[in-house]
Amino acid sequence: MAQMTQERPTAEAGAEEGLELTRERVEAFLENRREKGCKSATLNKYRHDLTQLWRFLPEEKRIGRGTLAEWRRQMGEEGFNVRTLNARISAANSFLDFMGRRELQLSGLPRLEEDRQPELSRAEYIRLLQTARALEDEWSYLLVKVFALMGIPVQELAGLTVEAAQAGRMALAREGEDRWVRVPGILQAELLGYARRQGRTSGPLFLTRNGRSPGRSRISASMRALCRTAQVPLEKGNPRCLRRFYHSAMEQVEADIRRLAEQAYDRMLEAEQLAIGWEAADRSLPPRT
Repeated sequence: MAQMTQERPTAEAGAEEGLELTRERVEAFLENRREKGCKSATLNKYRHDLTQLWRFLPEEKRIGRGTLAEWRRQMGEEGFNVRTLNARISAANSFLDFMGRRELQLSGLPRLEEDRQPELSRAEYIRLLQTARALEDEWSYLLVKVFALMGIPVQELAGLTVEAAQAGRMALAREGEDRWVRVPGILQAELLGYARRQGRTSGPLFLTRNGRSPGRSRISASMRALCRTAQVPLEKGNPRCLRRFYHSAMEQVEADIRRLAEQAYDRMLEAEQLAIGWEAADRSLPPRT
């Protein structure tokens, strides 16, 4: 929001053309919330959500009738969950209430139980990879694998560096502590090969042509295009769906491991039972008189 204009439009102009989202107005809103007892974390969340709205707005940075509905639609297409979507719209609604522009608010937010992210099957996942390879689209191929095999959030993608690939793990910052995520060996080799072909020896692996980390919109657009060619439902073409695929796969693997561990434990107990079990001991003793 660093480029927000400091000029405040007149009430008459705002009523006719919508409301300009400016730094001055956001700061006034945050100060009002601070005076009402909002904690720093809440204020930071308001600032973050309004910054995201500012980035969504066209060049004139005005909120008009239907703006929030369009913003909500775009966030839904990009794979944001209902909780995040509701929080951002609620922040915008609170700001508009403070500005006395309730007619620009959006009501009727979806309930959390409506957040039904479709499941990507393993066959569909394989088809996405096969299609990307056939198209020689290594960038999309690797992004699909990164989200499906590592389960990282899209905002952490910049942390997947050449150094992280070399080390075989990357750090995710959570509440001041680093949580390490393993880079599977097969993916590690492919990422390092990609880095060599791109001439990268350090820093983020995935960059746009202008040298920036790709945003959620850019990544989702690439994946939806891949879905069209691979004949995979478009609603499955986003990082969040691939992350769910990762978590489902890990849950299945962990369940299989638990089952194998239980079977091994039972076999150990059976072997012990043959040697020292009560019934086995009874068979070796003469009958009582």
